[in-house]
Amino acid sequence: IRREIIWNARYRVAATEIATFFGQTGTFPAEWPELNCMVTSVKPKQLTDMEYEVDLEVQHRNNPDLLVRYSREDRSDLSHRVDISVDMADFHVTAEMAGYQKQPSGQYMPIPNWENFVACPFICSDKLPNNMIDQTLRCLVITSSRYFSGDAMSRIDELVNWVNTRVTNSYVEGIDGSFLRIRQTCQEVFDDSGELYTRITRSYQKAPREYVWNTNYWASH
Repeated sequence: IRREIIWNARYRVAATEIATFFGQTGTFPAEWPELNCMVTSVKPKQLTDMEYEVDLEVQHRNNPDLLVRYSREDRSDLSHRVDISVDMADFHVTAEMAGYQKQPSGQYMPIPNWENFVACPFICSDKLPNNMIDQTLRCLVITSSRYFSGDAMSRIDELVNWVNTRVTNSYVEGIDGSFLRIRQTCQEVFDDSGELYTRITRSYQKAPREYVWNTNYWASH
């Protein structure tokens, strides 16, 4: 059995004194708990216009799993925070995607009865140009992380619905274009006051050049 020590205190304070509790999370509490402890949670509750009730939680620094709850990274104001990163990815256009097949002679010939509606990853009225065959195109990838109060289980329906739609033709983090939803992860994290949040990270791959992703193609890929 690993030793765990948690102290709890409740204060009844005037509204004019509530500011004295701001910024206490992560600090050493004075007087009432034992040594080597830190404030892990501050929860104010307004009772009236004149009075507040404040619950403080203090934990010993050697408590098991305490470091799982807290991190050196900035985890302030998670409910309004969006983390964004940008990268590049390669997208290879095969001959079949362009509407052609390679002959034993090495030449590319049009595929008979090729249906661009379902066989091409891009929306097009006919086969792609010959210079697109076996070409590797560079695509912009936007990854964003947002934070939602509560555990990951409460976001399951939202996570499933996001996966069910592969193509997004709209703005993604301020960038207009046709985007392919390529990756989604979630992780439970605690903010600076110890409140539980779920971080949902999603990656979108922008169609290269001026192309638009074909929803029918990606519905089966």
